[in-house]
Amino acid sequence: MAKQVGSTFHPCRFGESDYFMRQTTPAEVDYWLQNLHSLQETRECRAPEFFRPFHFVSLALVLKANKAGRIELPEAVKRYATRMHLWVAVGLRPPHQFNEQNSEGRFVPIETLRSRDLVNDCSQRVMEIAAKANLSQEAKESLDIAISELMDNCFAHAGIEDGGLHGLACAQYWPRGNLLQVAIADMGMGVRASLENADKEETRDRAKAENCCNLATQLHTTSKSEKGHAGYGLALSRQLVANNGGTMGLYSGSEWLHVAGTNSQNGNQSVGWQGTLVLLEFDTTSVISTQKVYQAWPQVRGYSDDDFDF
Repeated sequence: MAKQVGSTFHPCRFGESDYFMRQTTPAEVDYWLQNLHSLQETRECRAPEFFRPFHFVSLALVLKANKAGRIELPEAVKRYATRMHLWVAVGLRPPHQFNEQNSEGRFVPIETLRSRDLVNDCSQRVMEIAAKANLSQEAKESLDIAISELMDNCFAHAGIEDGGLHGLACAQYWPRGNLLQVAIADMGMGVRASLENADKEETRDRAKAENCCNLATQLHTTSKSEKGHAGYGLALSRQLVANNGGTMGLYSGSEWLHVAGTNSQNGNQSVGWQGTLVLLEFDTTSVISTQKVYQAWPQVRGYSDDDFDF
């Protein structure tokens, strides 16, 4: 794949359409991860039925990790992928014949999270999308907190050094589907390695016995006992999704967790993700409230009400 990458696509509908918009399932993510594995092995893969942000961030990282020198896509996909900055994220020149347009402000193209400042900037752009969905101020602020925490994990826990494959983020809002998806991915050490090297023995022991994607979303689970909100981002996101009726997917190594409202399932798969891939989907007509989450939690060690803007 060092010189050329080709992709074979079957007829499908693409992410600019709202008509077939629905929440993502574990089977869809598993199918896509298998296709990414095929891409690395054969330089070809098949398209998902419906392109979403999590497809773009994972595809861009795989292409960049394998030093792709060329990306071949059908015209219908190429226009959309160009607008979502696929070529730019891989480090290639995008097709010249397509103009980037986001006049309706319904998506955040793939962005590279090279610094914490860029994390804040990207999170703010996601908030601009949220404004298009007519979310309340509390909902927008709640999204900002959760998304900033998850993006920051690329630096606090991924173990990515300067010059490495930095994390990527992407988001899109579908008005007719009343759905907002935010996807963040990196090719760092992954959730299991992070928790197995935690500074607390209890966390290390639990990591050996449990599904680490599920463990990482539990309150007070963190590999680094330090001040700040480390250890709360995934737990907060999981509870926000549960209250909202949305979905959360966490994929790392062979392990995975999928949350749909108050229901959850986890397991292992034969083809996993090197690093960490997380996707959040919110119903923009339902409640998104960090305050509701914090009020339901037991007293959080090391924090006061002022830390949570009560």
